[in-house]
Amino acid sequence: VQGIYTCQSMEDVLTFMADPQVYAGCDWFSYPVHYDPAQRSGGHPRGTSTMCRRIELIRDYGLRTAEECIRTMTGGPAQSLGMKHRGLLKVGYAADICVLDYPNVCATSDYLYPFRKNKGISHVLVNGQIAVRNGACLGHYFGQVVCHEYQ
Repeated sequence: VQGIYTCQSMEDVLTFMADPQVYAGCDWFSYPVHYDPAQRSGGHPRGTSTMCRRIELIRDYGLRTAEECIRTMTGGPAQSLGMKHRGLLKVGYAADICVLDYPNVCATSDYLYPFRKNKGISHVLVNGQIAVRNGACLGHYFGQVVCHEYQ
């Protein structure tokens, strides 16, 4: 069962996103198959475009720098959750890398077409394996469950 709640104003959302202690997250799950971007319904834009929409809002409303925006989706949450070897580009860390054109990142999915491709994302590596090449999802799942590690 899916639920869509529209109880926050855009002003509230932007206030939260501007706060340096607020990190990105999504309460969606992975789709078992890759759907045609032209497919109508059967999903939710949150499942395909959460991070792109976050980048758009932060960038377009001038809430943070590009570096700060990306940190709220990578190193910040990883550090806060005590995840070792994640969230930064460092030797010995998991190679989770997204190659993007920051000024042109755009979420195109909506409630009617939830599987539309985002714009501005060219390549994604998950654990060093290519999951998206030239903007096309390859249908591979290289992720793994990452548990909190006490330091």
